[in-house]
Amino acid sequence: MTDIVNGDFETNDLTGWTGYTNCDCDPYISDIYYNSGSYSVCLHATDTLTYPYNAITSITQSITIVGNETLSFAWRTSDVNSSCYCTAYLGDNLLWQSLEGTGEWRTEHIILSNLEFPPDAGTYDLIFTITARGAV
Repeated sequence: MTDIVNGDFETNDLTGWTGYTNCDCDPYISDIYYNSGSYSVCLHATDTLTYPYNAITSITQSITIVGNETLSFAWRTSDVNSSCYCTAYLGDNLLWQSLEGTGEWRTEHIILSNLEFPPDAGTYDLIFTITARGAV
């Protein structure tokens, strides 16, 4: 896998990543919530949109897969009662999701060759999202 540019966000900005939001909750860099180093990216989504629409905030970066690879990342929710869920995609393929949070940092290790549909060598968008369920 090509190196992920600014994967630890230690540049104190989103260099290498493209942010997206549909709910006025832009991704931002935090020096308060971090797992290692001094910074992390915060994805926040509010449930201000009306059902069936969900609020989504994400970051994306194109990466190249060259063989049997493992993708590792740390994540946390801000609290255990989060109404949001977190996902990671490689292109259109869901790599990982969590519908619950602990408020504590967790580390995920995804062995790409163990996926139901392992990706071929090539360039893909790596996408991390947080989604808030639309309010009724």
